[in-house]
Amino acid sequence: MNVKIPHINQPKAVILNFTADSYHWGCYATSMEIYHSLSEMGFYIDPISVSVTHSVKPTPAKLSDFTDQQFFINFINTNHWLISSLEAADIVIVNGEGTLHRLTEASLNLLYLIYVSKIAFEKPTFLINHSCFPFGDRKVPCETDTENIYKLIIEKLDHVVAREDYTNQIYNALEVSNTLAFDCLPRFLDRFDLTSSHDPQGFLLISGGIALSQINLDAISSICKKVIKSGNPVRFLMGAKSRNAPEDYKTFELLNAELPELEAIEAESMEEWINNIRFSNYLLSGRFHHTIAALALGTPCSTFPSNTPKIEGVMHTLNENKVIEAPLEEISERILDALEKPMTDVSDNRTKRMIDLSSMNFEAIHNHLDS
Repeated sequence: MNVKIPHINQPKAVILNFTADSYHWGCYATSMEIYHSLSEMGFYIDPISVSVTHSVKPTPAKLSDFTDQQFFINFINTNHWLISSLEAADIVIVNGEGTLHRLTEASLNLLYLIYVSKIAFEKPTFLINHSCFPFGDRKVPCETDTENIYKLIIEKLDHVVAREDYTNQIYNALEVSNTLAFDCLPRFLDRFDLTSSHDPQGFLLISGGIALSQINLDAISSICKKVIKSGNPVRFLMGAKSRNAPEDYKTFELLNAELPELEAIEAESMEEWINNIRFSNYLLSGRFHHTIAALALGTPCSTFPSNTPKIEGVMHTLNENKVIEAPLEEISERILDALEKPMTDVSDNRTKRMIDLSSMNFEAIHNHLDS
C-alpha cells in the first residue's frame, strides 16, 4: 500500500533580506514569522541576511546595469555562495521590509537580487512584507530611472504584497499588480498568544527612531520631564539579536544628557522586548515595529513619523490616528492620565484585521504550492 508522506521531498525556499539577526527585536519577530510560516508549508529554509543584501557588491548604479551581461558575470564571479544558494532554490521569498526606498545601495542591491532570481534564474519569486517608496515619500515615479528600475523589476514578479495602504496606492499608480497585506509582526505575536495582552505596570516607555529630528527629541524630553516630575519612571527600549540599531544608542545619549533619570533597557530577548511594551502604560515611539507591537498588544501609544510615510500608511490601513500631530500639551496630558489611571487600547477588530492582513503575505505562496 502506498502511503503519502507530506513534504518528504522538501522544496527549498531562499528568504532574501532576512532580518532576524539584525537591528532590533521587532525585525527579528517579523522575519521569524516568515520563517515559521514557510516551514509549516513544508519548505526548508535558506535565509540570506539583510546584512548581506545591503552590502553585496557590485551594486548596480543605473538602469542599464540590470540587463548588462558583463555586470551579471562580474556579480556571479564575486558572489559564488550567494549565487549557488539562489540557483538551488525552488522558490525565492523576498522580505522587503523597509529596504525598497529611494535608490540607495541597499535598495539597488535587493532589486538586483530580485532581478537575478526571477529573470536570470527563472525562480518563482514573491515580494512580501514590505513598504516601497521610490522617492522616500508618497510621490509616484513618472518617466524617470527611479520609476523604470522599480517598475522593470517588480512588475515581473510572481506576486507582490504591500504591507500598508500607501505602498499599495503607489503600485496601483505604477500599474504593478499587488495585494494589500500587513507586516508579519502581529501574526508572530498571535502565534504565541500575546495579542491584546496589555498589562500596565506603571511606567512610560520611549523608543528611538531612524528619523527623529531635534524638534522630536526636544518634544520627547519635554514630555519625559513632566512624567518624571509626576513621580513615574521612564524607560528607553533598545536591544536586538545582534547588531543593534546604532542610532538608538545616540538617541539615548542625547536624551540621557537632559534626563539623567532615564533608564536604558537593552532587551536581551524577544520576551524582554515584548514585555516592556506590554507592561508599559504608554509607548512614545519613532519606530515602525515598536508602534505595530503596541497596536497588537493594546498598549496606548503615540508615534513620530519615520523616514518614509510607512507609519502613516499603517495608520491609514487600520483607520487609526496615532501619529503625533496634536499639541505637545495634549500628548503630555494623555500620557500622564494613562499613568495615573491605567487604561488599555485593546481592540479585537483592529487585532483581527492586522492578523488577517498579515496572512495575505502567504496566500499566493500557498496557491503556488497547490498548483
